[in-house]
Amino acid sequence: MTSRKNPGRTRSALLEAAYQEIYRHGFQAASLDRILTAAGVTKGALYHHFKNKREMAYAVIDEIIAPFVERTWIRPIQTQGNPIDHLISVTRSASPVEGSDLYLLGCPLGNLALEMASIDDQFRDKVVSLFDRWRSTVGSCLEQGKLRGEVRGSIDPQRAAGFYVAVVEGMIGLTMTDRNTQTYTSAGGELIRYLESLRVA
Repeated sequence: MTSRKNPGRTRSALLEAAYQEIYRHGFQAASLDRILTAAGVTKGALYHHFKNKREMAYAVIDEIIAPFVERTWIRPIQTQGNPIDHLISVTRSASPVEGSDLYLLGCPLGNLALEMASIDDQFRDKVVSLFDRWRSTVGSCLEQGKLRGEVRGSIDPQRAAGFYVAVVEGMIGLTMTDRNTQTYTSAGGELIRYLESLRVA
């Protein structure tokens, strides 16, 4: 058992175990007993850190899923250079590998959105906030590209960003459903062609 004498380690173990449990089974089917076993802690240690399963899940979104979105989709496009090049690179690098979590389980953010957004307002607010940050970052990068003459002036950056995020989420979800990496590869090729069409000729 993880000692409560190290509360930071206990909390981290609980969050990681809760993340894996929710990712694999969904929030509603997530088992506290499985979380406790995986984390190696007692029920008393859990309630020392979180009032209930729901509060723990909110922390999973804030402390595990949000950083995943940040490092996977946001930071890579905030570097210097043409935003279209960055978006294409991120689209390719995120392609689910056979047997990976994205391939088998889908997007942790998208999964929670589908499961919980219609039944829990706080879940919905947290998920919407992450999607908004992703979309707004893509939109801002495209806007900066317009100002530098890299992106066509006729493009509405925020609408293009919304389309991009929706397609990426759809590609990951369908790849999980199909159990076929070609689903992402094929749709990703079309998305890349769309991104190429945003360039100044």
